[in-house]
Amino acid sequence: MATVISTVEMQVPGLCCLECSQGVDQALRRTPGVQDLHVLSMAEKVVITYDAAATEPGKLAQVVTDAGHPVANCQVAGGQAGQTPAASASPVRSVRPPHCFPCGC
Repeated sequence: MATVISTVEMQVPGLCCLECSQGVDQALRRTPGVQDLHVLSMAEKVVITYDAAATEPGKLAQVVTDAGHPVANCQVAGGQAGQTPAASASPVRSVRPPHCFPCGC
């Protein structure tokens, strides 16, 4: 199967500190198909370059959600903005993951 490189930008509310960013970064880097990523904690955003033949934005959003940070919406480069199936199934929570409390964010 040929590699089809795509990019998705995800809005991730509550992605506010280095520890939060590292947790999301590590979870995504372990995900098959992820080629590169940038976690922009100050913008509460994650930009992921991935092999579209190996994964899809909904699966990537679920990885971010499973890491404790529900995705509010995402946009595939050249595509339309909107909620992913994983994002619509997992509403954004106002409670921060337990690992955030020591940092005070």
